[in-house]
Amino acid sequence: LLAGRSDQEGRGMAMEPERKGSVVELQPGGKTDGTFLGHLTCADIPKEGDPKTINSDLTPTEAFRELAQSWVRASPVRKKETGEIIGTLDLQDACRYLVDLHKTAAENRTAQSRKRRLSWIAEHPQVKAAAEAGKGNIEELSLKRPFLTFKPSEPLSKVSHALGSGSHIVGIVDEQTGALVHIVTQGVLIRFLAPILKQINVPVRILMKSPVISVKAEDTASHAFEVISSRNISGLAVLDEDGGVVNNCSITDVKMLISAQDDPTSEVSLVQTIEEFLKVHRKIQASKMGKAKLAVAKCEKTDKLFQAIAKLVRTGYHHIWVVEDSVKAPIGVLGLTDVFKILPTLDIAGSSHDLDKKAKSKSCAIL
Repeated sequence: LLAGRSDQEGRGMAMEPERKGSVVELQPGGKTDGTFLGHLTCADIPKEGDPKTINSDLTPTEAFRELAQSWVRASPVRKKETGEIIGTLDLQDACRYLVDLHKTAAENRTAQSRKRRLSWIAEHPQVKAAAEAGKGNIEELSLKRPFLTFKPSEPLSKVSHALGSGSHIVGIVDEQTGALVHIVTQGVLIRFLAPILKQINVPVRILMKSPVISVKAEDTASHAFEVISSRNISGLAVLDEDGGVVNNCSITDVKMLISAQDDPTSEVSLVQTIEEFLKVHRKIQASKMGKAKLAVAKCEKTDKLFQAIAKLVRTGYHHIWVVEDSVKAPIGVLGLTDVFKILPTLDIAGSSHDLDKKAKSKSCAIL
């Protein structure tokens, strides 16, 4: 069983979430510790679906297939014998395995089949060695990624900090029993917080990262995912021949490759150009979501943070590319991780000394 629904499914923002029968006021003020998020606790975060987990006795092939079929990036893993949550399984690992095997096949001049079977993961040296040592399940792999949990009474800022520091999912647990109540993804939290981010009066250039990591539209899908894997990033820009950003490639797109392994009619493969790969991917996404999805989310460096966040909420993306009229290539990128990292540091007015200092500078911030 898998964790929650995908952030990319169409779901509305929770404007007035309920907590113990009362309406939460989404405005800084009232009972607060003096910080921007100080009036909110983990109990305020809306629950989107029942929490689901993966059992630790699954093989990597089986577990990654479940992630892909459930259309999610990551899931908490439970130890089969005790039911204890021991860690997280993430598609970042599947990306690394598939890219490594594809490179090995190319170096050995193995026939470049368009079908890279998911079962190939069992042939990866690390997976193979673990299996030979009697550790062929995902237990050790999941232990490398802790699954952080928080009680409803704890400050929401702790969740924001976790999602801005490397975790892609966290859990909310029962105050008394410690049982998992629901899972919070970056998408869940940003949909909830989007209304109050209008209070943060800073332009995108203050938080964006630069330079942008990118690939060309004619590069192969294997090259794009190799860059994502080797740089340990969540996404990159896909540029056309003029240097303009025309698509967004992220780690979650790997699930399309995994799903294709069980479909003999699928044309998705690592030997396609990344442009072809994403074109097929977006078509399948549209059929699942019931509507077409924009190929990429863009904003200008002078746009306010809340305007960029609104676009991310509408599109379901976790990255927005910053552009200028006079420059074809993107000049920066803003990710949800960057936003969650900065939110816990803001005062009740939505500012901080560092933000004020950057706002007075003409250069962009590299966080």
